[in-house]
Amino acid sequence: MTTTPTAALTPAGPPFTTWGRTYAPSPRTAHLARMDIADTLGGWGVDATTIRDAMQVVAELAGNAVRHGHVPGRHFFVRVTRGGGRLQVEVDDAEPAPPVLTRAPDDAEEGRGLRIVDALADAWGVTPRPGGIGKTVWAVILYGTVSSRADSAELP
Repeated sequence: MTTTPTAALTPAGPPFTTWGRTYAPSPRTAHLARMDIADTLGGWGVDATTIRDAMQVVAELAGNAVRHGHVPGRHFFVRVTRGGGRLQVEVDDAEPAPPVLTRAPDDAEEGRGLRIVDALADAWGVTPRPGGIGKTVWAVILYGTVSSRADSAELP
């Protein structure tokens, strides 16, 4: 599901909180980004189901940045913003070509990442990278509850 980038990238309005980190492209990076998102969202008191969805979305987008958006010598950036009952996960990489939502053959070992993002996110899309080379792939996840830290600790 995609929406117009302008509407989706508009901050949810105060109060909102943003976290971000730059990653070197390597095979372990998607896992590291996934764990960082889990720690961050858990610290913010986001419910466990939303954390799981956000972890999967960031793992898919970061994995795509490593596999398809990697330009030698360029890192990529992961950002998550929370506010107004929504999370916005963004991954900036140096490749300007947008990802394409395709249907992978049943026996394929890859090619389902954007389908997973599409299934878990309430909206997603691509915009040119602000002030730089490449693009930003973003996904919005709406959620209704902010739980206590103990509830978030249920994650595996």
